[in-house]
Amino acid sequence: MICIDNFRRLPGQMGHAMGRLVMKDKRTGKMMLRQRMSRHPYFVRLREAAGRNRDFRPEKQSLYDSAWPLVIRRGDFATSVVTFKGS
Repeated sequence: MICIDNFRRLPGQMGHAMGRLVMKDKRTGKMMLRQRMSRHPYFVRLREAAGRNRDFRPEKQSLYDSAWPLVIRRGDFATSVVTFKGS
């Protein structure tokens, strides 16, 4: 489950992509994944072409699933750079 405390809508195409990936649970009010990228048809159908016989392990699935919203949230599509604010 993803928890984004300061969630605000992103503009334009970034907001559309983020809306497809993350949704707010109406009961709990927490942000959660709407679409799991590890289950995307490219990863499932092209598994054998990539040399894999089995599905991703649970640790790797959760890593892929949580990385996509982070990249969209922190990405700048104009320059194709993903930035992170260091503390």
